[in-house]
Order: sequence, then C-alpha cells, then structure tokens
Amino acid sequence: MIHSTNHTQENEDYWYVNERYDVDSGRQYPCEEIYFIKNTEIPLGTTRVVRREYSSVQIWLTSPPHRIHGNDTVIIEWQPDHTAECQDAVTWKPERLYFNSMNFEIRQELVITRVKNGGKQRLIPVLHGGGYETVTANVYPICIK
Repeated sequence: MIHSTNHTQENEDYWYVNERYDVDSGRQYPCEEIYFIKNTEIPLGTTRVVRREYSSVQIWLTSPPHRIHGNDTVIIEWQPDHTAECQDAVTWKPERLYFNSMNFEIRQELVITRVKNGGKQRLIPVLHGGGYETVTANVYPICIK
C-alpha cells in the first residue's frame, strides 16, 4: 500500500495500491483503497475493484415438498430484483436447482459471479412445484454487495 501525500481531505489519510483496473466505462481505478482517520489506524472505509469475483451459496429446503399428481419435484430459479439499478450485473450457475423428497435436505451450490459494476443486487427465488408456489419467496433473497 502506498500512502498518498497529496490527498485533499484534511481529516483523513488515504492509502492505495499502485495496481490499477480498467472498468466498463473505460476509467481506471486503484484495485484497492483505504481511508483512515488522520494519523490513526482507525479505518473510515475501503474500496476494492474486483472483476469476475464469485461467491458460492448453499441452497436446500427445510421441509420436503408435497407430492402433487405423483410429482414431488421443486424447481428453484432466480430473477434479479426489479428495483435493482442494473439487471445484468451478476450471473449465476446453475440456472435452476431441483429438489424432491429424497434430496430436499442435501445442500446444492449456486455460484454467483459479478460481471460488471452494478451496485447492490438481490436475487429473488422463483419456486415451482411441490406446493412451494404458495411460499412468499421474496422474503428469501440472495443479497450481493
């Protein structure tokens, strides 16, 4: 980290990494910045620019699905929250997860990748089958910062 000697804020110290990233807009930013209260080690904030960073989320059901017309399969898909400023800032794989009465407690992995800067994101589950259509799914979002 490099301490900036020409930072204009009088009440804070600014440290940065010399490595820079190009973002979608074409602008360049240090890949990491940290702000401290002046002459202390008390952090005020940090910024990291990371491209193609991903996270894994484990998904499972807390109760078995109902068998309806001989089928107990529940399919979970996701859609971006319609209030998000950017609808295509993240991708996820697989597109759907499948559960039934035999595997409902087995954790399945959803991998979420940020593909561009888009602020906070929320993925809302969409549930199909097994009587789960009646669940208010928007109270179980996946939040991405």
